[in-house]
Amino acid sequence: SYLASVENLRGLALLLTKRPAQAIPAFKRALSVAGANRTFRQYVLYNLAKAQFDAGQLEEAEVSASQIPSDTLDRENRLKLHY
Repeated sequence: SYLASVENLRGLALLLTKRPAQAIPAFKRALSVAGANRTFRQYVLYNLAKAQFDAGQLEEAEVSASQIPSDTLDRENRLKLHY
């Protein structure tokens, strides 16, 4: 959905400006309105996990990352997720 894309972009902008704690709610809002688009959801989950990791929320980041089906990721992102 359009709103999900906007929230994801908002979260990415916050991540780029070194505000991961503020990005987390934007990514969560994106997920809540994303619908069933599996490809989009996996990218938002990855962004959420990255924001949580950068904010020091390591357990939450692990939970978010574990929800990403690795078979939906390309090789480069699978490596990033694994390490």
